[in-house]
Parts: sequence; C-alpha cells; structure tokens
Amino acid sequence: MGSPIEPATQSQSSAIKAFLDWASSQDIAQPWDTVSHGTILFPDTAQQVAEILKKASDCRVCLAVNRKDAVCLEEPIWLNLSKLDQIVDYRKADFTLKLQSGMTVYALRNLLREVDHSFPLTYPDETMLADLVAEDRPALEAGFYGYPRDYVLALEVATPDGLVTKCGADVVKNVTGYDLNKLYTGSHHTLGVITGMTLKLAAVAERKQGFWAEYPAVDLLLEDVAKLLAEPGSPLCRCEIFQRERLTDSLFQATQTPWHLYVQLSGQESHVKAYEAQVSVLCGQAITLTRLPATQALIVCKQLSRYPESALVVELALPVGVSACTAFFEEIQQELNDYPGVALQYQPAAGLATVVLPIHEPAEEGEERSDFSVQSLLEAISEFAKSHHGFLQILQYPIGWEFLASRWNFPRDPVASGMIRRIKELYDPANVLFSRRLPFEVEVS
Repeated sequence: MGSPIEPATQSQSSAIKAFLDWASSQDIAQPWDTVSHGTILFPDTAQQVAEILKKASDCRVCLAVNRKDAVCLEEPIWLNLSKLDQIVDYRKADFTLKLQSGMTVYALRNLLREVDHSFPLTYPDETMLADLVAEDRPALEAGFYGYPRDYVLALEVATPDGLVTKCGADVVKNVTGYDLNKLYTGSHHTLGVITGMTLKLAAVAERKQGFWAEYPAVDLLLEDVAKLLAEPGSPLCRCEIFQRERLTDSLFQATQTPWHLYVQLSGQESHVKAYEAQVSVLCGQAITLTRLPATQALIVCKQLSRYPESALVVELALPVGVSACTAFFEEIQQELNDYPGVALQYQPAAGLATVVLPIHEPAEEGEERSDFSVQSLLEAISEFAKSHHGFLQILQYPIGWEFLASRWNFPRDPVASGMIRRIKELYDPANVLFSRRLPFEVEVS
C-alpha cells in the first residue's frame, strides 16, 4: 500500500469501495459534507470499532481517528468516536472514573462539577478525551499538574486485528508487567484506537483566584514571574504570559499594553486568601493588576489556546530556567519578526515555549513555498533544545503541508525511528491507522 496522501491506484480504489460498501451495510457510514469524497464512520461500541479496524486491515484501507489527519487522506475516512460517550463506573472514595473515550472535555467537566471532583488540566470544550490521551496533549497547567498520561490508570483499546484489549487497572497502585498505558498514550492513534479509559481524579480546590497583570516590557514581566516562582509553598497553579496580539476576549481588547500575565491560585481557602495580598507585592512592576474570577480567566485562556488550522505550532520543552530561554528567543527574535502574525507563548513554570507560525498556501499554482526560512528556524530551535537536554515537538502543522522537520521528538535519529517503525509494524501491520505525525511509512507485504 502506498502513502495515504498519494492518489489511490485502481486496486486501492476497489478496496476502498468494498470497505465503504461494508460500512454502509453496517449503518455506520455517513457522507462527510465538508470534505470532498469524505466519509465519517460512527461506531456505537468498542467491539464495533474493532470490527471496523479488522475490515480496514483486510481491505488495506487507511483511516484516521483525528479529523485533521483524516482530511489528509486521498480518500478521507474519519473514524469518529463521538457516540462512545458514556460513564462506565465512578468510584468516589477511590477518586477514579471509568468512561468511554468519545466524551468531550465539556461533558467531563460538567459531570465532575456535580460530584466534587476535578480533572485539573484545561482544554477547549470540544476536545475529545480519545484525542487528548492519544496525543498526550500538554495543557496550560502542565508545569504544575503534569500531562494526561499522569492521570490514566487503565485503557481499553481496539486493535487492527479486530480485538478489544485492556491494559492497566482501575486502581491507583498497580503493577502488572509492561506499562502499555504509556505506549498508547502519546501514540497519536497509530497503534490502536482508545475506546475507553479509567482516569485518576483530583479533589476540587476550596478556592480559586485569578489575577491579570499588564506590563510595558517583557523584562519587567519576567522579573516578577521569577519572584512568583521562587516563593516557597505558594498555591500558584498557573502562570501564563501572553502578547497583546493573542488577546481575543472583549475585556482585554481595548488595552494597548504589549505584555500580559495571568496568575491563578488554587488550594485551601485559608492558604489562597493568605497569599492573595502577596501577589500584589510580587507583581509590583505591573502597570495594572486586576482580580478575575477563575471561571472568567478560564474562558480567556481557552480562547488563547486555540490555534488556526493554517499554523505550524512547535513546542519546546527545556529543563532550564527563564533566563536561558529568554536569551535564546531574543537571539532569534529578528528571525521571528520576518513572519507576520507569529506568536510566541512562554510558560516559565513548565519550562515550555510554544511558537505559532502562520503558514500561507501559494497564491497560484506553481508558486514556490518559502519553507526554507521556516525550516531554518525549526532547526535552530531543535539544536538549542538538544544542547540543553530538552526536546522539540510539533504539536500541529497545516493540513496538506509536508515538512522536512522531524516529528515525535526524534530528530534524524535512525535508532529511535527504527524502533518506532518496528512497533508500528507489529501493532498495525496493514498500516490502516494514519497520523500526520508518523515520521515514516510502513511497508505492507
């Protein structure tokens, strides 16, 4: 089978037609109205997902669980898990929740609000838990609360050979051989389809308080951030830096101040209240400091976390301090200025930097894309990450755009890429599960 984004041969077209005819007979296929020649599959159960994958393997047909991956296929087939959205088991005393993976973050948050538990990572409302876990997607609170993998106790996975398998256990302390949860978490839907999961929950904070500070210069902002992070025993749970261009909420659109800082406290009532006055002192170089309800600030940050589909989004994770990262980005700032609409978000507490590069398609057929400068910038960031024992990860790149840049944190490493290739060939020998982030093709015999 050739590359998923290459035109299908006649035999492949016949196989795709046979697969779609079968899917229609099972009453799970619908036309994808917004995508030419596209089809959406809506399975009702995990077993039905496994049957779809088995049929796709038999027919040698590619499909994708992520919508953005699916539109890259020559014959787009999107395996949509939205009907798998039920709660299976909730154990309040154990702080665990077992549920199907098609549930959205919005539905999960509403459910937990009723039972006095929380999932401490913040994502846009429409994010599906299957995508969140399969991509191990970083959240705004990653530096304080970790990643999705840290909250996954067990997974239910449908595999391309038609089986529904389970790994992990529904308890916090468990040792049962290889930790396959970690293998599937972050696999980007390329080894199997996550159909269910058991999550470890957190207690609801007694009090949350947000602060929004405005700064005339980034160096003043970073000095105050360093003070906030150095404070021992603080209830600080979020510390985010934003440029004015990224502000979309009407509350802040009128401001002319170039740099903004959002600080959120979370914890016991007495602890948070005692620290609120200290925030005003530590953010002493801010022009203004506004107290915000945590719910309002949450909406603002969710809007800021959404990137346009035409953008290349690169995350740089480093085990170094604020000064090293700041100095590096000052060095490449001139290069960043060459790109209209470039946004740089830096999370000092998490050791993360996110660069958003808007990429524009050629205006006319035959016009060359100016990807050389983009590639040079990515290589510079990657080299900096390697020299400081960090890593570079492409979180998103534009639909239909092929980059030479490495993916999955393994830049030009034949040993690591070879290992991933062997795992992929073992779990998905027919290469039916497609992801744009897979840095190679799997040969199918």
